[in-house]
Amino acid sequence: MFYSILLFLTRELTKEHRRLVEIIEMIHTASLIHDDVLDESDMHRGKEAVHQLFVTRVAVLAGDFMFAQSSWYLANLENLEVIKLISQVLHHKSLKTLIGVHASLSHPNNPRKFLFGISLGLISSNGTNRDRIRLTCQFGHY
Repeated sequence: MFYSILLFLTRELTKEHRRLVEIIEMIHTASLIHDDVLDESDMHRGKEAVHQLFVTRVAVLAGDFMFAQSSWYLANLENLEVIKLISQVLHHKSLKTLIGVHASLSHPNNPRKFLFGISLGLISSNGTNRDRIRLTCQFGHY
């Protein structure tokens, strides 16, 4: 096993590997920009957060642009398995963030919480499972 790890570590990375690392770093940076906005963080790793240096709107648009640009680069790798894997990771991260926002709407009779629960159910079920949508609507109601 050690020998196979050593072979892997000493093997030269291809141009596609390097591009994939750049894509993942772009996605990571975009998510950090968005997370700082959502968390209303003034600082990030000891420096002013992007939305503090500019305005929130510019920070969100910059993060969106980085997501879009990384998606373009990812599609140009023409590796469906990698595209599916990264899409799945982004899907789970987005759902986790949505659930966190949902939990922060604390009042049980909050209409925003109810509508958010319905939306979250529709997004997570792709509109295909009536029981899941019904349960999610109930979740949003309570």
